[in-house]
Amino acid sequence: MSERLKFFTLNMLLKNFSNLKNKGFPRLAVFKEDGLSMKALVEGFYELPFLLMLEKFVFNTLSEKRICLDIGANIGNHATFFANKFQKVMAFEPNLRTFKLLEANAMLFSNIHVYNFGFSSSEHTKIAYYDEDNMGGASLHAASTSKLKTEFSLKTLDNFLTADQIKEIDFIKIDVEGHEKEVFLGASNILKNGNALICMEVLEHEIVNGTSESLNVLNGYGYNYIYEPIDTAPFATFSKALAKLTNAFSVLLFDKKVLDNYKLQLVTSKLSKKKYDMLIIAKSKVI
Repeated sequence: MSERLKFFTLNMLLKNFSNLKNKGFPRLAVFKEDGLSMKALVEGFYELPFLLMLEKFVFNTLSEKRICLDIGANIGNHATFFANKFQKVMAFEPNLRTFKLLEANAMLFSNIHVYNFGFSSSEHTKIAYYDEDNMGGASLHAASTSKLKTEFSLKTLDNFLTADQIKEIDFIKIDVEGHEKEVFLGASNILKNGNALICMEVLEHEIVNGTSESLNVLNGYGYNYIYEPIDTAPFATFSKALAKLTNAFSVLLFDKKVLDNYKLQLVTSKLSKKKYDMLIIAKSKVI
């Protein structure tokens, strides 16, 4: 990299850090090799447009904002955003290496409680696989593609909540790389008897004939309304390359994005896409 390019890049980053500070975004501890971490470092939060959409369309519909669960919390990107919206955020991350950064970032907020374990349909330990450039992709199902491995301690959500004397949850964000079905099976009591909104990822391999096993489990608990975030910005739906180019020019010229203008849309039939980054699942209509 030439000295001129280094100078330009450094000045852009310093300007960006100043903007983030003015917006009140926390300066998170991150992994230098990890893509999610780098995006959080530059933009303030990873998936910031999606988080702002949650705040606008989802959180405002909640009559109570008491307890939020972040299952698969990674370094605390989502948990630290949720901390200003809920009275208590409980963040769970079974990967010890990632948990150390989560623990450090949680210290920025008095209402984030962190736990170094994950959830499943029963209590046990299991080998998980991950790569350094995608720490958030640590999976119990990816042995063939990931290079590093570690051991996860897993509990059931029902047993944990019972032991902690927690009877009601308002919002659950879950991102456990294809292990969602097992987590939900171990949470039958809280999900059958509660009304927590659920925000979850659906991976491509989970979608068969327009259905997902994890969503089928939730349907059995009474979760029949599924919403997907739709980007309504120009070019977003038909040309990702053009959309990214438009966004880049907007940031350079106007210091703001024109893309990532999300709204929620009800899924009225079977799942139609190969991959859904995040879905909102509810027992009653959100919008």
